[in-house]
Amino acid sequence: MSDKGSVWMGLLWASIFCLLAAGAGLGTGYVVDMKRRAPDEPEPVTLAAEYDFSGPVKPSHLAFTRKEILRLNATARSACSEFRKIDVRLAPLVDQDLSRPDTLMKMEIRLQLGSDSVIRSWGRKVKRRMLVRRLERTVALGMEEMRRSRESGRSFKTLYI
Repeated sequence: MSDKGSVWMGLLWASIFCLLAAGAGLGTGYVVDMKRRAPDEPEPVTLAAEYDFSGPVKPSHLAFTRKEILRLNATARSACSEFRKIDVRLAPLVDQDLSRPDTLMKMEIRLQLGSDSVIRSWGRKVKRRMLVRRLERTVALGMEEMRRSRESGRSFKTLYI
């Protein structure tokens, strides 16, 4: 083949490739429905109804992130078979912005069982950044103590953890 022939073959293959690429690019509009794309922002989540924040600090003051709310809701779902209500009492130790991670608060948790029994935690100091983790641990500990008391056949009115 001469040099002229190879140039023409190269141009032919390049034009075929461009036509196929353009056709594939135009065809994707028919394959993908543009209206069914995933939303850019995730749906807003709300805190589970099992939580009751009493005291001067409310959830709106704490500015929970989406991830924190999802973790708290997962904890409430896992505990809903044991506890009717999770009452969290928070009080600031110093006058600060409550949404800051280093804000120190006093936390008490009260886990209301279906009957008139209650599992309570002693008041503990907790930083805002550790609040969700401490809530998860305390609820898990309350569930474990509840199972342990059932297995041993003991009943209680108030159990402190």
